[in-house]
Amino acid sequence: MDQTVSNFSDTQKEDITNTLKLFNQTNCEPIIKKIHQAERIFCYGTGWGQRDVLSDLRRSLIVVEKFPIVLSSKKELEIASKVTFTKGDLLIVVSLSGDIQEVKNEMNVLTLNGIDILSITSLKNNSLASLATYNLYFQSTPALLNGIEIFSFLPVFILTDSLIREYIKFYQTGKL
Repeated sequence: MDQTVSNFSDTQKEDITNTLKLFNQTNCEPIIKKIHQAERIFCYGTGWGQRDVLSDLRRSLIVVEKFPIVLSSKKELEIASKVTFTKGDLLIVVSLSGDIQEVKNEMNVLTLNGIDILSITSLKNNSLASLATYNLYFQSTPALLNGIEIFSFLPVFILTDSLIREYIKFYQTGKL
């Protein structure tokens, strides 16, 4: 076992604390308004863990009468970016690194067509965040196991849960 794995649990608390700090420093009002006003909400995750986060987000949004469409593959995003999106829509993209080389063309098309994008990425300069209309950031410190970086998605779940809680507060009170 690599030495850094023993610190993996220790970093979890720090990652969660820093993720919540980042969220609390973000003006979520424009994001909440866009979620509320969006004609349709589409979601795309760049990997399995990211799609798990979006499935949970979708489940939570149904309670407030929003029914997101999760695009589960690059091909679905490609097709939707060409024929489906309209200016009233919102695309939520979750990516660990924000490196979207594989779907950069689709993201560029959506940006050029004025489609609002909410990026949810780790806090660093990345191409997804630079293309997005709105940005939310999390911290997930990797552990190294057998030469492979292992990331926890718990901070991402906490970030999206915090966003949902803010939206529910708005939904109930009509106030941001």
